Amino acid sequence: MTNEIRKRVKSYLRISIMSLLLSVGFVWLMCLFNECPLRQAFIRAETKGFAWFAVGGNVYWLATCTLVIVMNLWPLPKLPGGSWKREQLIVCKYSELAFSAIAVMCVALGGGMLYGGLLNLNASDDNSNGLEAVLILGIMGLVFVALGSVFIMYMKNYRIIFYPEGVFYQNLFGKVYVVTNEQIEYVSIIPAYQKRSLRLHTVDRDLWINSYCSCYHEAEKYALSRYPDFAVNKSR
Repeated sequence: MTNEIRKRVKSYLRISIMSLLLSVGFVWLMCLFNECPLRQAFIRAETKGFAWFAVGGNVYWLATCTLVIVMNLWPLPKLPGGSWKREQLIVCKYSELAFSAIAVMCVALGGGMLYGGLLNLNASDDNSNGLEAVLILGIMGLVFVALGSVFIMYMKNYRIIFYPEGVFYQNLFGKVYVVTNEQIEYVSIIPAYQKRSLRLHTVDRDLWINSYCSCYHEAEKYALSRYPDFAVNKSR
């Protein structure tokens, strides 16, 4: 486990403990206002909504953090040119909280819809309205699960690694391209509101990343210092 992952784990644990304490305090206040014991928070109609919301929020946060940690534990690929030290690499990947939060939300929603469709199927008794609900929930559930799977694939597969001799690139579907420094003709930066994108142009293809990935600004600074800048060359 690298120092970066250790820092993430410690940070997520601190936030998780704080979230848990705040949730317990919030539910306790709801029980106090409604004059019910804390042990009945999940039973009483006045408090069970708040209690289950607190549980769901904490489970969602823990699932999001767990997915980030698991994806960051995925080993780096073997790079050409020998064994490079981690300090020599700039690893840009999408194993970040934003992508994980969307992935977990989509999979959870999709799973809930599929489960709801299954319940409706068992209760439909050949009722046309019930079968319509099953069909709608089934299709929407599959769509959300598929969308969540795409974000998980982004977290696992999509990456650019800058190493001293060139660039390792892996796309969404796991297809790998390795280019040497000499093959990169220029780098171009595409600015946008709050977010930026970096493009490495070669004869065969363009390699893209944006500022949603890890180490983006470090990679942008490195690329501009290492490869010809398209904007500078164009202005000449």
